[in-house]
Amino acid sequence: MENGDQPATKQDLVELRSELKGDMAAMREALVEAMHDTETRLLTAFYGWAQGTQKHLWDLDRAEISLRERLGGVDKRLMDLELRPPGGPSQADPPSA
Repeated sequence: MENGDQPATKQDLVELRSELKGDMAAMREALVEAMHDTETRLLTAFYGWAQGTQKHLWDLDRAEISLRERLGGVDKRLMDLELRPPGGPSQADPPSA
């Protein structure tokens, strides 16, 4: 197949086919390796994102618990004020001993 002016022989076609198969196998291996590397980078990035998101959610849960406890205290104090009889003792007038 060195001379471009002569028709290709069956042997030339067999050699070309063999070369193409080799090239395609090499390209396939390179593609598989590139896909594996991409998958690894994506999984690593998602793992890092998930860890940060999980920490943020834990922080939100703790903040919600704290807020609920504070709201419970305020609710109790409000109920105490609402249930106090009218004209009853106020905080400013401590009971006399």
